[in-house]
Amino acid sequence: MLKELFQFVLDNYITEEKKVSSASALYRVLVAELPNAIGSIFPFRTDLKIKGSMGQGNKTDYPWVSILNKNITTSTTTGLYIVYLFKKDMSGFYLTLDQGITYFNKAYGKKRHDSARKVVKYFQDHINDDYFSKELIKLGGTSKSTLGYGYEQTTILSKYYESNNFSEDELINDYKR
Repeated sequence: MLKELFQFVLDNYITEEKKVSSASALYRVLVAELPNAIGSIFPFRTDLKIKGSMGQGNKTDYPWVSILNKNITTSTTTGLYIVYLFKKDMSGFYLTLDQGITYFNKAYGKKRHDSARKVVKYFQDHINDDYFSKELIKLGGTSKSTLGYGYEQTTILSKYYESNNFSEDELINDYKR
């Protein structure tokens, strides 16, 4: 089910209208069905808040589904959390350990990306994991002012899934890991 839901987003996001509509099938998949399916992997985890977004008003170039541990953060603007980030061209998506770029925008202004990368390096140096990548993710943003570029700068660990080249078991096992 997860595989089909992720693939549905990849196959249909670009052709969806520019305005976000709660009546669209894509909206339902991103904000309800995917979060529910992810939540069903650990149904006993009441400390998790799972939320998907395709933007407000106008559709974002970088839709996402986040998994927040409420003991750490309840918002994607601050703290550490897990998030699935879709590439702008919908050729794939990433499972990431990330942090809120909005915090860095408010706290550091023009130095937000440099500050975020310092925090990324700190965590990467202290997390002993060879399974997930520590390389910069590539969401397809070309401007440093885009949210996509900010997401790229705040990612600590990641795993990439190419469209039509991932399995249900892989998604579940990677999320559990």
